[in-house]
Amino acid sequence: MLNVSTSQAAASIARSSKTDQLHNSIVSTLLALMDGLDHRGQIVIIGATNRIDSLDPALRRPGRFDRELAFPLPNQTARSTILSIHTRLWSDQLSQDVLEELAAKTVGYCGADLKGLCTEASMRALRRAYPQIYDSNDKLLVDASSVHVERRDFMAAFAAITPASHRSAATHARPLPKLVEPLLKQNLASILQHLEGSFPPAAACQVQSQGEGRTDTLQAGRQHGCQLMLLDSDEEDVAGDPGQERSMLALAEQQQQPRVLLCGPVGAGQAYLGPALLHALEGLPVHALGLPSLLADANSRSPEEALVHAFMEACRGAPSILYLPHLQAWWETAHAALRATLWMLLAGLAPDLPLLLLTTADVGLQDMDPEALQLFQNSTGAVAQELEPPDAKERRAFFAEICAALAAKPVPRQKRAAKPPPPQLPRAPEAVAAEAAAAAQAEHRKAVAAAAAEETAVRQLRMILRDIASAMLCTRRWQAFAEPVHPDDDPEYWQRVTNPMDVATLLARVDHPGYPTAASFLEDVALIPKGMEQRWRDDPDGLRPCSKARALQDELHSRLEARLSSELRAATDAIAARGGPLKAPVPLAPGDSPGQDHDIDEPVPFPVQHQPESAPSQNPQLPVASENPVMLPASSSPGPIGATWQQPSRSA
Repeated sequence: MLNVSTSQAAASIARSSKTDQLHNSIVSTLLALMDGLDHRGQIVIIGATNRIDSLDPALRRPGRFDRELAFPLPNQTARSTILSIHTRLWSDQLSQDVLEELAAKTVGYCGADLKGLCTEASMRALRRAYPQIYDSNDKLLVDASSVHVERRDFMAAFAAITPASHRSAATHARPLPKLVEPLLKQNLASILQHLEGSFPPAAACQVQSQGEGRTDTLQAGRQHGCQLMLLDSDEEDVAGDPGQERSMLALAEQQQQPRVLLCGPVGAGQAYLGPALLHALEGLPVHALGLPSLLADANSRSPEEALVHAFMEACRGAPSILYLPHLQAWWETAHAALRATLWMLLAGLAPDLPLLLLTTADVGLQDMDPEALQLFQNSTGAVAQELEPPDAKERRAFFAEICAALAAKPVPRQKRAAKPPPPQLPRAPEAVAAEAAAAAQAEHRKAVAAAAAEETAVRQLRMILRDIASAMLCTRRWQAFAEPVHPDDDPEYWQRVTNPMDVATLLARVDHPGYPTAASFLEDVALIPKGMEQRWRDDPDGLRPCSKARALQDELHSRLEARLSSELRAATDAIAARGGPLKAPVPLAPGDSPGQDHDIDEPVPFPVQHQPESAPSQNPQLPVASENPVMLPASSSPGPIGATWQQPSRSA
């Protein structure tokens, strides 16, 4: 099965001078492929389109798309059924009278339009029952059983729904308004009675609209044209019963091409009767021949071409109706070629082709153009009815309803009291759960960002300290303080210095255990000149080493101040005061709440260090050497990273 959906996309316009070479190539390729499917067997090609008038005629000849299924807009009975289907699950079912009224008002509505009408009516009822839902962006909990869709909701929904058929073309079929129905219903009934006798499809539409029994429609062979017949038996019974076949032939002989002209002065009622007749025969397709419709045909280059195209579609979809309003104005405005085209098209119709020509005119019969009247003089079943003014009985019926409405006691107009504000609706559980989940995710993302920011701050401080210590270690000027003093080189150093310190040890402690703040690093830097002072005490030979140690301290302090920003210093101080950087939280599982994540606010503790007496107890510091000097053997003195001491060579 090959489905060519929206066929006009492939062959949207007939091959003509208006199409370009690409469109011509596409259509020609499609035709060649369809003709080349020899012995197709079980291959079925189905095309769908809503613009049958735009297809290339070559696609519709036998052997290609030779079976056409037309799905017209639903009639009043079908619309009532569709409305009942869309409202069958409502708590308050609509009455049959309301359904019939809505079906009568929805002329030109398709199934999707009717569904949209029901949806809009239910939304109107929801707004009336719960107006407070539009004051909040939250999902609220409402009681669906308390929403009752009424007739007024449908009447309000009509203003918001535009049927799809009304957007592309004007819909001419309309029922008689209630106000003028007493004046024109007799004329409408007489015209319909005449059409039922001369135009069997009209009788079929009347029976179907009234729902009386079952009607079967048969189409005769192509050689006799498309004929609609009303039968009381099944098709199989007709084929075998000679009496029924004779009845069918008799009905076929009665098949005519009636032409109806409704004329009269302006305001005589033809503006209401024409659309009312189309509404009564809405089961038949209508093809408008008015000048606005011909000029609006985008696929035609001239009104004559649009007129021929409309006739071809009417003949192909027979039985159908040709509707020509304002015939006198049309005849006076149209040029000779357009009038001659209309006359020849009507004269060239097959005698057994069921077509109804319905026209209206805003002048009396005696004022009609004689050439225009010839369209109705040489045709069987033609009716030229001049609308007469209503008689006394019709006028009395017309004014009776108006007078009754005027004589009715007016309803006292009561001052509307200010409505109290509607109660606040509870939030839907799923909305609360979704908000809690969103808050948990936001808090989780915030915790992840905070942990990442603190880790970045600690990393930046570590990089700055490592760069400064590495630069001092590689500078020849500070080689005297680059490594720990070996006990063999200066035994008195280890006896007098309580906290030995050097640049290599500073660099080692940057990575492990790490300096939480710049102040803790500077405290270890201060141990270098302090150790020199303890080593030399009052010895004059120690002035030069002590001064050089102070210079190293000043150099390290100056470089740290130049590299370390105030923001980074404040951030690292706050992290150290809290006990260390935060741990990165584990990813939240679906349904977890913020309280279930225990790793969000747990800091990573720094190694506990001995504090100087002046330092606050809450600020953990790096471990420092013991106050008592420790004498280590030459083969196992402590190194900068705690490894076994290796005796450096003299050359190094």
